[in-house]
Amino acid sequence: MRAGKMKMEDKFFYLVQGVRHGILSIDRLRVLAGEGGEILLKFPFIDYFYQKNNSFREVERLGERLEEAGDRFKPGAKTMCFLQYELPKSEAFQQRLSKAMARDNIEKIDHEDFPMIVGQINFNTVDEMLGHLSGDRFKITKEAAKNSYVGFNTKFKAMARLADMEGEKLARFTQGDAMSMAMSVTSFIHFDNLITRKAWEGNKRQSLTWNDINYSTGPSTNGMPIKDFRNGAYGFIHDLLRQLEDEHIFDWNKIKRETGDDFSKENFLQEIGEKFVSKSTATKEQRAALDAIEHFQTELETAFNTRQGQDILKKTLKRHCDRETMPENYIMEESASKKEEYLKKEFVEDFFSELSREERQAAAA
Repeated sequence: MRAGKMKMEDKFFYLVQGVRHGILSIDRLRVLAGEGGEILLKFPFIDYFYQKNNSFREVERLGERLEEAGDRFKPGAKTMCFLQYELPKSEAFQQRLSKAMARDNIEKIDHEDFPMIVGQINFNTVDEMLGHLSGDRFKITKEAAKNSYVGFNTKFKAMARLADMEGEKLARFTQGDAMSMAMSVTSFIHFDNLITRKAWEGNKRQSLTWNDINYSTGPSTNGMPIKDFRNGAYGFIHDLLRQLEDEHIFDWNKIKRETGDDFSKENFLQEIGEKFVSKSTATKEQRAALDAIEHFQTELETAFNTRQGQDILKKTLKRHCDRETMPENYIMEESASKKEEYLKKEFVEDFFSELSREERQAAAA
């Protein structure tokens, strides 16, 4: 975990199973999750075990739930489900993540963890994490930036599966989930705009070239170029916003009124295949695209506060995760490939069925 040699779900799975099978003592887990364990700020997901959820029986039950039907000793979709659906609902975890993403700590976080982290952060944190330290040092590496595209896709795929589970009456897609999606859509746009300088105030920031995006891979892209994940996210976002506009529950003009006359949709929301080229100094349009981000999120939240907006969100998520409906530019999660999904619907059904069964057993005890 300190050396950063595994994906987030691998770290979490082997930590839990290590305790469950006696390889790691429960006391060692408690120390690692404590303030003195030197892990909390590098691996904020371990906060789940900080002063709670850390009896041997609790960890053993969690290990049983995370165990896959095929290979018992290999992490799979159940661990991803836990990290996407259960752990982020903890207020203590959100506070710990906020501390971990603070100005003087971001560079300590393993780039392998960003696919799970970026789905939980707002545009202010995105702004912070793409900042400059000194010389050639940035707060995050190019590898972390590349992995972030995978992370946003993973969040969108997880929320699409949650919408599927609501249809199966196994879970609820709540108002809070809709607000979380408003945050993540906003964060993705802000992240991509800053990375490509579509939005810019003139400060030195981490960036990726169009060659990086179109032809290079990242540690978590499973051999695929960054553009596959970027295009999938933009395909979903353009479709979503177009439908919200058509139903008159999202209005770009409101954002323009709040931001100023230098703002336009075209200078804010990038098209698939667009290759924006920045000048050496920030333009009025780039500054306006930066200033508009908070107003964009407010407008999107307003849309998602309506039943109609939430229905559009859920339907659009599901459509863009269905590879038969979307033969290209579909949303693709971490560990997936062009040939096969990772977060398959039947795996998520199993996860929520087991969660429901455990909750009923706990209520009856």
